[in-house]
Amino acid sequence: AREKAEALLKQISEGASFEALARENSDDIGTANAGGDLGFLSQDSMIDPAYAEAAFALTEGAVSDVIKSAYGFHIIKLEAVNDSQVKSFAEVKNDLEQEYRRHQAEDKFFEQGEILANMTFENPDTLELAADELGLAIATTEMFSRDKGEGVAIDDRVRAAAFSEEVLLQGLNSQPLELAGDRVLVLRIKEHQESSILPFEDVKTEIVKILRQQAAEEMAEQEGKSILALLADNNTLESVAGKRGLTWNHPDAIKRTSTAVAADIRQKAFRLDRPEAGKPRYAGLRTNSGDYAVIALFAVLDADIEALEPAVVQSITDQRERYYGASELLGAMNDMRQTAEIKEFPENL
Repeated sequence: AREKAEALLKQISEGASFEALARENSDDIGTANAGGDLGFLSQDSMIDPAYAEAAFALTEGAVSDVIKSAYGFHIIKLEAVNDSQVKSFAEVKNDLEQEYRRHQAEDKFFEQGEILANMTFENPDTLELAADELGLAIATTEMFSRDKGEGVAIDDRVRAAAFSEEVLLQGLNSQPLELAGDRVLVLRIKEHQESSILPFEDVKTEIVKILRQQAAEEMAEQEGKSILALLADNNTLESVAGKRGLTWNHPDAIKRTSTAVAADIRQKAFRLDRPEAGKPRYAGLRTNSGDYAVIALFAVLDADIEALEPAVVQSITDQRERYYGASELLGAMNDMRQTAEIKEFPENL
């Protein structure tokens, strides 16, 4: 690959058209037809540090040497520079207003979450008081088992809570569970049916389906781990993808709240250590859908706290304090449930 890039650079230095060579030779299907044109890019938007450093060292019209990045080898031509400008308040007013409203909504969410946690703990045999206080409707799920459910019961944590000793045997409300989509759930048992053994013919099709799915997931995980081994042995992403007939998905820089990447993959990426310059962090993950994802983290872009409005910073600080306070409260409640000795006085009921 380097030899090919060096040969192309030699042709460019001898007067060949950069755009024509890019159309004929670029492996980037997104820009090849445009002659390699990436448009205007900021330094922070370039995921690979080596690429960014080389690009921003050029003057207008200049062509770089062959650059090696985590994606492969590159030749960069700088067509023009668009100096950054500070936007006026009028230009960013709508964005600031939306950001402020979002933080206000988050504050309200955590406040109501604390009320829900307190009331369902103080009244462990009913959800109605908390629902009335918060103006919420109590929903009822379809029947589900320990291993399978629909709706909110598709979440493993929901099923685990429903079949816990406190909820199933003692008839108490569950602890608040944080679900995807900024939702909090407290559940209690409405009806419980004892398990029974079904005839084999009734479950044969489902068993075959499960076994095939498990086999496919195991094969995907083995393939993913073999790819990680190749990457650990200093093979490039492109060479590994080419050998396996795969295509890498290269999303733009993502935030914790981004929906461009599945939540479980995004959460795994944000748990990885910060990579060194030019040395991506690799990790594997069996996803919630049963697939196996290989993750390559090239850089971490720190948030510019100083650029935020003071009111937004204060809102974030308050939100974090409430979050940790609520976590400590839930932990204390759980300890009390586990260790408290409760004495009943039937004559007072």
